[in-house]
Amino acid sequence: MANRAFVRYKKCADIVPGSLIITNGTYPEPLAGWLEVPMKLDCSYIRLTQTATAGNPDEICFTGFAIMYGQYGFISSTWYGSTTTVSELINGLNTVYGFLGKWSAQGLEITLDMKPEIANAYLAKNNVPPGETFNLSFYCGG
Repeated sequence: MANRAFVRYKKCADIVPGSLIITNGTYPEPLAGWLEVPMKLDCSYIRLTQTATAGNPDEICFTGFAIMYGQYGFISSTWYGSTTTVSELINGLNTVYGFLGKWSAQGLEITLDMKPEIANAYLAKNNVPPGETFNLSFYCGG
């Protein structure tokens, strides 16, 4: 049987610090108060990276983004204000679209580490067949 990882949580859903345990595939005793977590949590994020269009020095042309799953539309957004600095854009994306995951940038390359529960909820809600890949794209212009 494969190993499984669990953390203990309080009634208010806060994780108890230092409570991570690994079992030989069984649930810990007592059964209540434990939450199973993926053994490789960092790898469970879906990393989407795309290069934005350059604007003026230190700025990019960005008016929106789209996330697709194969040919299926996922999320599409229009950004208000077409040109912004990379740091302002990342701050804005994390503020408005942080529920999708964590946005970051390296130069003009923008990355979203999408939360797997967001991706899974979308796929389940829309009865999308498995086997495709997620893609991120940016809009530039009006």
